[in-house]
Amino acid sequence: MSELSNFGEVFAETLPVDLRKTFDPNADAAAIWDMVLATHVYVLDPPMFVRLGDKKLISREAFNGLYNPIVNAIPSTDENPMGRYKDMAAKYAISTAALKRASRAVYEPGGSEWMGTTFNMWSGPSIEPLQERPTIIIDHFRYLFPDKRERQLVFEWLKWGMQHPDKKMTFALLIIGRFGTGKSWFSKLMQVIYGPSNVLVLPKGETALEKFNAEHANKRLVFVDELVPNEKTGSLADALAPKIVGNNIWIERKGVDRFELPNRFNVMAVSNHEAAIKIAGRNDRKWLIVRTTDDLYGADANGRPTAETVAYYDRLHALTPPDGSITDEVRRFVWWLQSRPIGDFNGQGVAPETFAKDDVAAATESSIETEVNDLYAAKAGPFRFQLMTIKDVLAEVTDDGTKKAEAECAAAMTAVGCRRIGNKQVYLTGRKKPRRLWCRDRDKLTEFEKMAPTELAELYKAERRNAPADDTPDEPGDFPAAA
Repeated sequence: MSELSNFGEVFAETLPVDLRKTFDPNADAAAIWDMVLATHVYVLDPPMFVRLGDKKLISREAFNGLYNPIVNAIPSTDENPMGRYKDMAAKYAISTAALKRASRAVYEPGGSEWMGTTFNMWSGPSIEPLQERPTIIIDHFRYLFPDKRERQLVFEWLKWGMQHPDKKMTFALLIIGRFGTGKSWFSKLMQVIYGPSNVLVLPKGETALEKFNAEHANKRLVFVDELVPNEKTGSLADALAPKIVGNNIWIERKGVDRFELPNRFNVMAVSNHEAAIKIAGRNDRKWLIVRTTDDLYGADANGRPTAETVAYYDRLHALTPPDGSITDEVRRFVWWLQSRPIGDFNGQGVAPETFAKDDVAAATESSIETEVNDLYAAKAGPFRFQLMTIKDVLAEVTDDGTKKAEAECAAAMTAVGCRRIGNKQVYLTGRKKPRRLWCRDRDKLTEFEKMAPTELAELYKAERRNAPADDTPDEPGDFPAAA
């Protein structure tokens, strides 16, 4: 056994499967070095090495640390004096034409490995679809998501991602519900069907505020396992938002120049908490929110697990074994996701509304947001009219006249669909200072922006002139009995 045999055995584990079968771990240094060159690509912009076996980015320093022992062990000759490359594996690799070059690296799911001189960092999952119905997984969905529409939306979200690997969804999926029903199992399922190298799993309790950096390079899915509320819930939503809808991301990696990549993230999260995130009202565009069952499968009358419960979840987790092997049921599910029609679901549109989203909005909104939402839905108070001011609405929803309350009211109005009418200020009856007007319906904004301030002021007053009293009931649905 050579002194490099241990290195050769470790190096063999990084090789693609086809090369691993033919590689001799006991080979001499020159033969191992030839294999190093054959299994790496040097990217010019930004300068870095890429290991083909797992598409891992390697800095010059890391490359030296990995392969200096091999370069140092290659015998020197008159034609190839190796002394000048001692402890400089990266320099030696770059000096030879045997190392493949790429002008730049990209991450294009579904694309070929080489696109001209551009190298694609994407590696697809090695799954051969099985054309049979995935009964076990579908039955789990039926149990987990009792609301038929929300269950169908989860299916559509998964199908859209599977059938459009070259596209990014513009809204995230959040699954909320009680502990222990099988939500976190989705992290295992997604790693299998997307491929482990394409999925980043943030562990339980992670706030996700500091995690979006180098480890997010070359990922199709970010799975947040147990999204938890905290005093910075609003900041958490802000941190996730650009990953959901942004076009590009910046990657910073030790030893590699900061570089920009197209944003390919799809975001999926699970939580036991109703207030895990703060969303921008019930019409939030960035989150599809669904609810799971409240009942543990097979539990007894007191809600405690039984032998049936244990058997059910054992079978579920056996579909995604720890060794990463692909089971027939997963192969069935991949075929099902790839072949089933999607209908009118648009993964690059606006997140569909659900009852679960209503619940999350209600759990996280302030009293001002709640009042604005309810008044707007009922077209009551100032929302009876097309034009209004912030002061009109604020006087209806709170006694707080501070700038903070005014800003919160403006944000709530924007969330429900109201819009500021440019920067025009109008003088209204009884007001010493001019006020900015808002319109109730966003589709009227262009029309109002074309009007002069005097016209807007007259329309504002005309709407209120001889207007009937606002007799809308305080509580939705609490209408007077018919005469």
